Amino acid sequence: MNNTIEKIITAPHEDDTLDVRFVHSFTKTDPDVPVFNGMRSYTVYLAKAVKENAQIVISAKEDKKCLSVTCGPLKNKNGDEIDTEIFRQYYIKCKDKYYPDPIAPMNSKTGTFDLKAGKSQAIYIQVKTTADTPAGDYSGIVSVCIDGKAVKMVRLFAHVWDIVMPKALSVSSVSLVFAEQLYRFHDKNKEKGIDYYKIYYDYLLDNRINPYDLPYDIMDVRADAYMSDPRVKFFKIPITDDDAGMIARYEKLKSNEEWFKKAYFYPYDEPGNVDMLNEMAKRCRRLKELCPGIHIVVPFFQNVDYDKDRDQLAFMSEYMDVWCPKSFCFTKTEDKAEGKQMLYSEEQLKRFPEFGKRMKAEKAEGDLIWWYVCWEPGMPYLNMYVDMQGYMNRLLFWQQKQYDVTCFLYWACNFWNRVDDPWKNMATVGTDPAGRLWLSDDVFGDGSYIYPGSAVDIDGPCGSVRLECIRGGLEDYEMLCMLEKAAGKEKTNEIISLVSESIVDFTMNEEDLVKARIELGNALEEMLRKK
Repeated sequence: MNNTIEKIITAPHEDDTLDVRFVHSFTKTDPDVPVFNGMRSYTVYLAKAVKENAQIVISAKEDKKCLSVTCGPLKNKNGDEIDTEIFRQYYIKCKDKYYPDPIAPMNSKTGTFDLKAGKSQAIYIQVKTTADTPAGDYSGIVSVCIDGKAVKMVRLFAHVWDIVMPKALSVSSVSLVFAEQLYRFHDKNKEKGIDYYKIYYDYLLDNRINPYDLPYDIMDVRADAYMSDPRVKFFKIPITDDDAGMIARYEKLKSNEEWFKKAYFYPYDEPGNVDMLNEMAKRCRRLKELCPGIHIVVPFFQNVDYDKDRDQLAFMSEYMDVWCPKSFCFTKTEDKAEGKQMLYSEEQLKRFPEFGKRMKAEKAEGDLIWWYVCWEPGMPYLNMYVDMQGYMNRLLFWQQKQYDVTCFLYWACNFWNRVDDPWKNMATVGTDPAGRLWLSDDVFGDGSYIYPGSAVDIDGPCGSVRLECIRGGLEDYEMLCMLEKAAGKEKTNEIISLVSESIVDFTMNEEDLVKARIELGNALEEMLRKK
């Protein structure tokens, strides 16, 4: 199927003052700019047991009221169906421009909207397959309505690969959920007695994210089901001063090999000088003595000299077995980002000699390799910024596979602590309402890629364009792993090279990622059918 093919349909109440065009799912469109050029039909390519999005942009030449969007199930020639769901996108102001990020399912409050002349509105049509969905081609109609009457109709196609996405992926993503922030927006007085942390945890788990902390204490029997859930790849053990309590948790985890492998400690964050490294070592020694064999992760982005014989990496290797560098650490001094300004100096990059080889050596010894981004690095590195192009948010996970990194740590998913309303302000690490600057007023969305649904009458979380990119990127990673197993590393690297040559040398054209995904799915499907 071809995403550029024209499939024009006339609606029963056709309105020539509206236009509807498809753009790619990760394309971020400006609500102040109408889209009158683009695709009139679209094909979503997806595996089984996943969710993928098509995206339409509705543009108005005249003011419109009471708009809505519908899409029934997509059907194949045998009558088999794929479910769809409609999500409305909302916009966040970043400096002087608006970008789509929050998304909410169409409900009583979000089900209709108005549109001013010269403006546009982006909508997701989410296509959902199951493990039993027959492979092949499906089609359906997306209708844009005014007062319930269809005024524009466009065709939506889906091509389902004969590939089943496993429940437990080879790749992971972990994030902190600030429980107290949930109650800023849901049931502030806690009168309903609803466990919002569990609601948010389950939502994130459904989207392939492992929050740091389980919904229940490890000693609580209710935690057992989560620790046994194959989707839960990792969970953090709380560190307390209570040695007996720590040992009790350890003994419970030790009773189940699966639980034991998933547990980790996070005793220190970003050590960057000798004093910090000594404090890190002190904490790690205690953990290793009390709970030997439990994973220990210490994120870092520097490599100072600890003494005349050891650099920071050599020193840290004695205390932790989960390496979690900031992504830029993989930059080689010879890497060139043509047309892009390097964020780090050559001197800083020299602090990580042969970093990729050192990580491979640690992995060969049984250690795990994670990585992270936060409020930096910015371009020429990929990140999760609201105002970064959407394909870049997703492409980060192709690079993660390129560097053989198995977990994406993103420090938080709901860091709303410094803003009054995350639906209106995503300068999460900038100047707070009291006028205090933290890190930067030019970084949008750091530590936050979900939204409180209370703003749109939802008693739980709402996702985002970026969360969709994260989940999609993790599933792309999984298909790359499956292809590597079926066809070898050379074939996998060949497909990755279509979009990324190095950590700073990647495509600047979103179409390249679209084509690479299709080539990946087709190649994997072919290899699996040969078996």
